[in-house]
Amino acid sequence: MAGSFGDMIKKSTVLGERYLVLASRESESWECKDEKTGDGVLLTLLPLTLVDDAEFAEEIRKMVAAKRRIRHPGVAKTLGLVKDENQGRLFIVSELASGRSLQERLDGWRRSGRVVENDDVLPLARRIAEALDQAHSHGVVHGDIDAESVILLTDGTVKVANFGYDRLIEKHISGSSSDDEPLSSLILRDQYDFGVLIAEMYGVDAQMVDGQGWERLSASAQYALGRALSKDSTQRFASCADFVKALGAATPPLGTEGLRREAGKQSRGGSQDGNMKNASGLDGASLKGIDQDRANLHSGDFDAQPGVSGKVELSRLISAILVFLSVFGIVLYFCLRGD
Repeated sequence: MAGSFGDMIKKSTVLGERYLVLASRESESWECKDEKTGDGVLLTLLPLTLVDDAEFAEEIRKMVAAKRRIRHPGVAKTLGLVKDENQGRLFIVSELASGRSLQERLDGWRRSGRVVENDDVLPLARRIAEALDQAHSHGVVHGDIDAESVILLTDGTVKVANFGYDRLIEKHISGSSSDDEPLSSLILRDQYDFGVLIAEMYGVDAQMVDGQGWERLSASAQYALGRALSKDSTQRFASCADFVKALGAATPPLGTEGLRREAGKQSRGGSQDGNMKNASGLDGASLKGIDQDRANLHSGDFDAQPGVSGKVELSRLISAILVFLSVFGIVLYFCLRGD
């Protein structure tokens, strides 16, 4: 059993012939010293049932390779996969991020009764969004972003850890085919989960948009969260960074009150079509054409939202008419002078 093996790993144990155990961490992970480089690393034990799973081994190696291509300070580095030959167990070797989790900070805020403001949330949200977007650009999804996955280092750096492993392990243990979904759908799940995390940071219930506590949020935060948590994927933002930008806007876009309220209705009552929802709140119909949805939203232009596009088109038409009249007047003037 994985648990009994984990209990056997004590301080000063050497794993994989080079990793000296210094301390135990949560979730069967150990803080170690790489005796070849002298660096601190984190070793995470993989389930015993997956040791001889060739398909899992190939997928985990591909994920490790993809993560190693990510060069961003906010993404905890994955250094490789190592097998302890003595015990026949696999470990993921990753960067050691020494600090406390975002969950610990949120718990401290709750205990102190702190009223969380934009200035508390936005600096952290920006760094998390940058890390997620950078990973997504390399085809890597997190799959379980929450406050425990975000590590706050003592120097102020924000690290996002545990990219994709839990989702991949669960898939192989349960025999689920969820990983067969297109990348765009998995990215949308990450973005939805990021919205849930931001709602938690503000201390409001992500499942009750317009519920208790929402009234103290700024109009922009209410709008941005309502859109990020919408069950309609076409209403969401093109990226995590676009979402955070909207959170911190001085004012929300004109004509978007209806969108926020509609998102609230969906969060409280779900859709009326009766389709089953997946973990991100997307139904099967919403997942179709996701890539086109993201292409349409890529600009992050708020003007494309309901209640705004008609006004924008009218404004553009009026501007075009005025330009035409100005040019016509100039041409007519010189024609008359010539006569």
